[in-house]
Amino acid sequence: MATTKTLAAGMFSTGFSKPYVALYSASAGKLTYTKGQILARGIEVKISPDSADDVTGYADNGAAESAGGYFTGGKATVTVDGLTLAARKLVTGAQEPDADGWVHESDSTVAPYVGLGWIVRYKSNGSDLYMPFVLSKAKLNPINDDNSTQEDKPTFNTQDLEFALFRADDTQHTWRMYNDVFDTEAEAEAALKKSLGIAATEA
Repeated sequence: MATTKTLAAGMFSTGFSKPYVALYSASAGKLTYTKGQILARGIEVKISPDSADDVTGYADNGAAESAGGYFTGGKATVTVDGLTLAARKLVTGAQEPDADGWVHESDSTVAPYVGLGWIVRYKSNGSDLYMPFVLSKAKLNPINDDNSTQEDKPTFNTQDLEFALFRADDTQHTWRMYNDVFDTEAEAEAALKKSLGIAATEA
């Protein structure tokens, strides 16, 4: 249930958590997500949308009409602690391991379209609040792996995942969705999982 708390005029973003991913499909203008699971532990997300330029129509020696820019694509960079084998296979489209346990990324490996979601924590009027977000249609670019040896103390290396963003194939060509703010992260997570077709007992 969305919050009933009294909010200030705005909200400060104070956290990012629970990145989820699910396989995307569309039929007859309806989106479906399957095989959803937690992606990893979230550290940061950055969304960089591209848009068409504004177009202005002139009449009577002045600007008469304007058509604003609209979403045409973009990218999302999701920083996580690191992918498990199951999550890596899902987002890369890699095949099952061979007899010796090796997963092959090759010419035949094609990343699938996925839905990508997460939770943003906000602070407003002294209260913590949680809002779920979903990118409707995304595809992972090849993963950059960056690891280093331990020196005098452990280094916690993170992993940057860059996704290309697309307009979904629903009737509205949705590219991003978000819900109201919730009082708890668990409530926001439940709404997020439902939007990605994940049963309450899964992931």
